[in-house]
Amino acid sequence: NIEYTDRKLFDRSINNALAAEDTRLNDVVLLYRHVGDWDISNWEQGQLIDTSGNSVINGRPVEFSMESIEDSFGFSTLNWNLSSVADSTYQVKVVSQCSPLLAVSTDELDSYSTAIIDVVIDTTAPTVYGAPSLQVLNNFHPRDEFIIPFTEELYCEKPFVFALNLTLVSQTNDTTVLKNEYGLDVKCEGKAIKFSFDMEMFSEDNIHSLYNYHAKVELEGVADLARNEMESMYEVSYNQCDQTLSQTIVRGMGCDRADQNCDGIVDDCEEDLVPPTISMSDGVILTELPEHPGKDLVMSHCFDSSSAVELFLARNVYAEDDCAQNLLIDIAEVASLHTLQKNHKYNLTEFMVIATDSRCGAGESSSANKTFLTEVFDEYDQDVKHQGCNGIDENCDGIIDDCTEDRSPPTISLNDISTLSYYHRHDGVTVIDSPAFSSITDAQEYLLGVLKVEDDCANNLSVEVSPALQAGCVNTVFTVNVTDPRCAGVNPLQTVTKEFALWVDDTPPSVSVGFSLDRHPTYYDADGLYLHIDEDDIDYINVRFWYNVTDNCPSENKVEVVVSSNEISSSKTSDGMVLLRKKRSTHKSQSMQIFVEPRMCNRQAATEPMCDWDDDTAPFRFYEIDVIVTDNAHNVGNAKATVIILPKTLTEPSTMESNESRALMSTNSFFIDMLDGTTPQNVIQLEDTLWVVEEQFKNPSGSPTSSFSPTQSSSSSPSLSPSMSRTPTKKTTSSPSKIPTASPISDNEEERQDTFRYFPNWYGRETKCLNDANQLPNYMKQSDYYRIPTAEQCCVRFYQWAIPDCIELSGGDASSVATNEWYVDWYHEACRQSCLEGAGLNCGGIARGTVTMFASPKECCEKTLPYVALHTCVAESLPPPSKADGSKRWYVSYFNEKCIRDCQEGESESCGGVVRESHVTLFDSPVLCCAEKLGWLPSDDCRSKSLSST
Repeated sequence: NIEYTDRKLFDRSINNALAAEDTRLNDVVLLYRHVGDWDISNWEQGQLIDTSGNSVINGRPVEFSMESIEDSFGFSTLNWNLSSVADSTYQVKVVSQCSPLLAVSTDELDSYSTAIIDVVIDTTAPTVYGAPSLQVLNNFHPRDEFIIPFTEELYCEKPFVFALNLTLVSQTNDTTVLKNEYGLDVKCEGKAIKFSFDMEMFSEDNIHSLYNYHAKVELEGVADLARNEMESMYEVSYNQCDQTLSQTIVRGMGCDRADQNCDGIVDDCEEDLVPPTISMSDGVILTELPEHPGKDLVMSHCFDSSSAVELFLARNVYAEDDCAQNLLIDIAEVASLHTLQKNHKYNLTEFMVIATDSRCGAGESSSANKTFLTEVFDEYDQDVKHQGCNGIDENCDGIIDDCTEDRSPPTISLNDISTLSYYHRHDGVTVIDSPAFSSITDAQEYLLGVLKVEDDCANNLSVEVSPALQAGCVNTVFTVNVTDPRCAGVNPLQTVTKEFALWVDDTPPSVSVGFSLDRHPTYYDADGLYLHIDEDDIDYINVRFWYNVTDNCPSENKVEVVVSSNEISSSKTSDGMVLLRKKRSTHKSQSMQIFVEPRMCNRQAATEPMCDWDDDTAPFRFYEIDVIVTDNAHNVGNAKATVIILPKTLTEPSTMESNESRALMSTNSFFIDMLDGTTPQNVIQLEDTLWVVEEQFKNPSGSPTSSFSPTQSSSSSPSLSPSMSRTPTKKTTSSPSKIPTASPISDNEEERQDTFRYFPNWYGRETKCLNDANQLPNYMKQSDYYRIPTAEQCCVRFYQWAIPDCIELSGGDASSVATNEWYVDWYHEACRQSCLEGAGLNCGGIARGTVTMFASPKECCEKTLPYVALHTCVAESLPPPSKADGSKRWYVSYFNEKCIRDCQEGESESCGGVVRESHVTLFDSPVLCCAEKLGWLPSDDCRSKSLSST
C-alpha cells in the first residue's frame, strides 16, 4: 500500500485522502522530568529543533509529526534543545497526542507513550576541587602519594585521555620531566587523579636527592563521564625541602619510611615520636580503682609474696613499638613512701614496668612506663564488711566472689520513688501512706510489686512478704524477707528483713442521717428516717437534713448526696424541685442544706404538661435522700432518708369513705407502708463534698463523742484498729507553743513500773497495753520503740484515739497525762483542753501526741482558726458556762440597710447576732459604721434605723 511504499506514516500531505478517523494525530512531543518526581504534573515538554536549528516552523513549535520532518524511511529525527535545561538526571519519553475518538477522552485511545528512559545531562567540564593532598605544607616527600581531587566523576578508561607531567628542577637548574610509565605511577579513580614516584626507577640513594628539587605538576585533557573536557591546563608547584621545618615536623609521629627532618636518614630517633606501648596477656583482668587513678589493679590473680608478683608480670607483660624491633623491659617493685592499704590484713603492692627502645635509649618518645597493683596477703579476713562481689579472689581459694567473700548483704528499697508517697519512721519502718487498700491481700500484692531488691552478687533473690494479722489503717505492718539463695545456709549476712507499713482499711464508713425538723403529729417513724410534710403552695421548705460520718481510720472521705423523686416538675425555670446549698456551720453534720418543693403533680387532670410521675410508685410525691460515702480505700458506706409530701386531700371528708379507711389512714406508718420499698427514678439534684475523719476520741464510758446520735447506720460500728498516721502540725515562732511527743508522766511512775516494759496489744481485742513478756511478738523484741516504760506512755504512743480507756484497761492513771492545755477542735471550730471529762474544764479528751498544744485559748484561736472572730472563738473555748455573747460593737447589714450590734439576738433591740467570721469589720459606734459602710444613706436616717428594732 501507499503507506508502505513511501514509508511516510506521519506526513499528512501524503495521506490527505484518508478518512477523518485516520487523521486524528495532532503532534508527537518529548516530555521529561527529574528522576524522583513521580507526580504526573511534573512532566515538562522539551523544546525540539530540526537539523537547521529551527524551533518553530510556520508558527508552530517543531514536533515529530510535522511535515518535512519524517525521512523517506519513516523516521523522524529532531534535536532536544538543552540550553535552558540544568545538568541532572532525567526521565524522558516521547508521547503522541490525538484528537478524542469518543465523547470522553481516554489515554488508551487518544495517546501513546514510548518506554521511559533515564538520561543524564552533563554539559559542565570537570574542575580541580581544592588543592592537591599534601601532608606537609609547602613541602613534599618522594614516597608520598599525591592526589588531585576533582568536582565530579572522571573518564578513567585507558589509554588515559589526559596528560600529566612532573618537571623536576635541581639547585643547578638541571631539568627532568617525568610522566606516566616514565618515572611516575599514575592512577585515575572516581573523582581523583593520583600519582607517585616509580620506585623501580629511583634507588634508595637517589630518591633522597629529590628533597632538593623544585617540582612542578602540569595536567591537561581531563574529561568527565560525558566527555566534557577540562577547559585549561592545571599547574601546581612544590618547593624544595625546607630544613627549618625539621624542628616542628610531627607528621606520622613514628616510623613512616620518610626522612621527615631532611637529614638523609629515614626514621631516625629524632623523628620517632611514638613511644612504646605496654600491655598484659589475654586472660588477665585489669581494672582501675578510683582511689588509685592511672594504676591498673590485677583482679584475676592473687599472690602470697612480691617475688610471685614479679614472676607473674615477667610472664604476662609485653611491649610493642612501631620502630624498634628489640625493646628492653624492666620490672621493679616501687618503694613508695605511702602504704596502699585495702584493709588491715593485706596490702596492694605496686610494681613499675618500663619499656625502652634499645636504639634510642631512655627518653620521652623512646620509653614508656606503666604501674600495676596486685594483692599480696597471707590470710583472709572474715570480718571485713561490705567487700561484696568485686571480681577478686579475696580469700585466694581459687574461686572468685564465693559466699565466704560476699560480705555485702542484699538491699531492699522501693521502685520509682518519685511517684510513691512514703516516709521513714524513727523505728525503722517505712510507711507508704498512699494508696490505701481495702484488704490485706491487695496491699501485700502491691508491696510485692513496688519492692526493689538488689544484690551485687546474686541475680535471683528469694523475696517473701509476710502479711499483717489484721488491718490497722496506716500502721498495717508487713515484713519483707530477702535472701540470697546461694549463700543463705553458710552466710547469715545474706538474709535481710525490713518492715513496711501500708494503709489497709477493710471497714466501710458508718453513715447516719436524719432530720432536725419537728416530726409530723400524725405520721412519723420511730427512727426519724421519714419526714412527713403537708402539701403547701410555697416554693420551698428547709427539711433540716443532717448527716454524720464515722470511720475506723482517719481519712478524707468523698461524700455524694443524691436527691431523687418519683415525680419531676418543670414548673420552676430556675432551680427546680430541690435546692442543695452548702453552709458553713459550727456542726459539720449540718453543712448541707436541702430545700424541697412541698407540692405534688395534679394526677386527676387530663394532662399535666409541666409535671410527670412514675406510675408504679405511691400516688403522692416523695423525695429520697441518699448519702454515699467513699473512704480512701474505696470502701463505701451509705444511708437513706425520705421526705413524704402529704396530699391536701387528706383533710377532705370525701376521701375517707369509711371508718375502716379513716382508721387505717390514721396510723403513723400509713404513707411509709405505701412506699413499699419502691425506688424513685428521677434524680433531681446531686452534690459532691468531703468529710474529714480524724482519729476518734472516746469518753470514759467508751462511746465516741459526737454532737448527734446516729439514727441509721449502713454498718455496725467497727472496732478500731491500731493506727499511726503522719499528721501535719503547724509550728509557730511568734508565741510559745508545745508539741509534746508524749504526755507528762508523774514523778512516781518509776515506782509503778512492773518488771517488764509495756507494749501495744495489737493482736488482742482490748484497746490496752500489756507487760507480759510471754505475749511480746518477735518483731517487737527487735526495737525499743514498741517497749515503753509505763502504761501511760504506751497508750499515748499507740492508742491516741482512746487514751483514757487504754490507760484504765492497762492499769494506769489517766489523770497523769492530762495537761489542761488547748488544742484545736476542727469539728466545732473552737479550741478544747487536753483533760478528762468531768474535770470542770472545757475538755475535749486527751490530745494525741502529734497535736499542736497551746498555753491559752487566745493563742490557739489565733494560730489555728484565723477565719473565726477571735472574741467568739475564745469565748466558746473557755470552760463552761462561758459562751459567745459578742463584742457589743457594730457591723453592717446590707440587706436591712442599717448597722446592727454584735450580740445575741433579743439581748437588745439593736442586736443582730454574734459575729463568727473574722473578715467582718466591727465599729465602735453605729455612726462610724454608717459612714464607712452605708455612705449613700443620710447619716441621721442610718443611725436612727440602726438603733430601732425595725
